[in-house]
Amino acid sequence: MNLRASFSDMKDSTREDWQLIGQEFLPFAKGLPDRILEAAILKPFVSDANHWMVQNHSVFQGYHFFHHLGLNREMRDQFTGHSFYGTTVEFWDLYDAPAFDKHAETLPPTEFEPMLRRVFEKPRRSLYRGANPPEQPA
Repeated sequence: MNLRASFSDMKDSTREDWQLIGQEFLPFAKGLPDRILEAAILKPFVSDANHWMVQNHSVFQGYHFFHHLGLNREMRDQFTGHSFYGTTVEFWDLYDAPAFDKHAETLPPTEFEPMLRRVFEKPRRSLYRGANPPEQPA
């Protein structure tokens, strides 16, 4: 990387800074398996079952469209017998499959903000979970 982002505090960042960061990150991210970053971010905040579901998202999602791309829609069957397989299939049937219906009602992202805040408010597992935050000056 010849060019570098010029900020050390987020509030001082610019669009150009983030474009530089993105240019460096994209080649790295393209080499990662699908959903690995999402799963890593969520891991401290969700159950093992939900973490596994996110980590394997694309394989289970593929059941609904892989056959249109010439791929094996039964690819998820490689996980048959896994303790989270049934939960993941149920989630997809109830919540993800309807998303492929172009006539389905969708909610704006703001509807999900309170849920996301609750999930990220308290980690279930983290190195920092037992840490005491420093006292804030009055």
